[in-house]
Amino acid sequence: MIKLILALIFISNLAYSSEFEVEYLQFKNEKIRTGIIHTSVSEAKANIIYLQGLGDSMMNHMPLFTKLSDDGFNVIAFDYIGQGGSSGSMNKTTISNIGTLTDIVWKHYVKDDSKKNLLGWSTGGLAAYRYAYKNPYDVKSLALMAPGVVPALVVGDKFVITEYTLTSQSYRLEDNPHIDQIRPTSPIKVPVFAANLLGTALFSRFWKINESIKSMALFGSHKDSYINTQKSYALIEKNNPHFDLHMYDVEGALHELDNEIPEVSEDVHERILRFFN
Repeated sequence: MIKLILALIFISNLAYSSEFEVEYLQFKNEKIRTGIIHTSVSEAKANIIYLQGLGDSMMNHMPLFTKLSDDGFNVIAFDYIGQGGSSGSMNKTTISNIGTLTDIVWKHYVKDDSKKNLLGWSTGGLAAYRYAYKNPYDVKSLALMAPGVVPALVVGDKFVITEYTLTSQSYRLEDNPHIDQIRPTSPIKVPVFAANLLGTALFSRFWKINESIKSMALFGSHKDSYINTQKSYALIEKNNPHFDLHMYDVEGALHELDNEIPEVSEDVHERILRFFN
């Protein structure tokens, strides 16, 4: 019976993840897993590229990606070096070369010269924020979820990244969107990358995003154990008054906002849809 249940879960997750058309690209002598979900709408509204968090995988956000795809958007994503389905150690990843990869992956899937629509979560939020700051004329819109501009001093469960510290939603095995395991499981395991992230976050406190870029940022509650939500919100509000900002004053709003309790995740999905539309 247990084997049957596990087999059904595997098949369900396989079908779920097969929405991505997966390809591998070479970068710094590593294989980078990339993918695109094509909308079924006859003519796509736009392309959106997702930048992931630390220990994340492009396969772990299908509820949000499916929502965007069903509404007419193509969703592009990739795993950083040492995460998800990409090879190597994340110590070879920097916030800067995430930006380089963003260009490479975008050009691989988007054959015209359209500006980028960026969607970034956590570490990917910081990377997207930096990309928009450095390349203002290449970006049309910027949506951030719990961006890592002011990281917490002690993240997760005593420096360990766990599902129960990312989201307060208790998933059943068969409907858990987290298809891939967390890798790496702690910033301590990738000290070179962690130092780069912290250094970049310090610089981000002075960044002002070009007002021509449509921008928004969503934050969880004070119980988010990965970033300081109040300081992050205040920092972006001060430097970028044109941002549309929202903070969830809900006990269940932890760090992974798009995979949270329905009260939060459904609102996050709708806000992101309205934003890109």
